[in-house]
Amino acid sequence: MALRVCGEGALCHAGKMRVVEEGGVRFVEGMPKLSLMRGVEDAGLVIEACFSAGVQSALLYAENLTGGFFDLSSGEAGAVLQKLRIGQCTVQFKVRRDGGGGEQGEAAREWLGSI
Repeated sequence: MALRVCGEGALCHAGKMRVVEEGGVRFVEGMPKLSLMRGVEDAGLVIEACFSAGVQSALLYAENLTGGFFDLSSGEAGAVLQKLRIGQCTVQFKVRRDGGGGEQGEAAREWLGSI
């Protein structure tokens, strides 16, 4: 699925990402509660959104990540992060403490609690 050029507040990738500006910093943000990456190769969608918006940073929620991202034995976290690094896209992850995010949110909270 191709992305269109996104301006501030515009939705990218079929409404699953948006461009945000906070405190003078612009970044793309995955929409909370929506799946974005079905597989490692979908990290390219985040890179495309960053380039399209003219930014180098993204904010993603647990539910935006691949199903095996927080299962370190799957290798998905390393593969996704490597693709984002090569694409020069800095990513921050946000995990909701309210129990939201479904299975991915629960996996993220368990993973973060173990480190």
